[in-house]
Amino acid sequence: MLGPLLFSAFIDDISALIAIPFSLYADDPVIYNKNGNLDFIIQELNRKLQQIHPWAMSNPMRVNTKKTELMLFH
Repeated sequence: MLGPLLFSAFIDDISALIAIPFSLYADDPVIYNKNGNLDFIIQELNRKLQQIHPWAMSNPMRVNTKKTELMLFH
């Protein structure tokens, strides 16, 4: 039971990178964006993913692109 708590403490500094709403569910961060312009949303989310990549590499982690998805609600 200590594992999830330690993991949460390990990735806590990711919040300094993400300036848009996000949540952490276990080891899966979810980032959100709300805008009427779909192109803007996609660019903004891609920019955030590019900011997360160096953080992940410096913290022996990687972004699993096969599990990375975009969900659009309107």
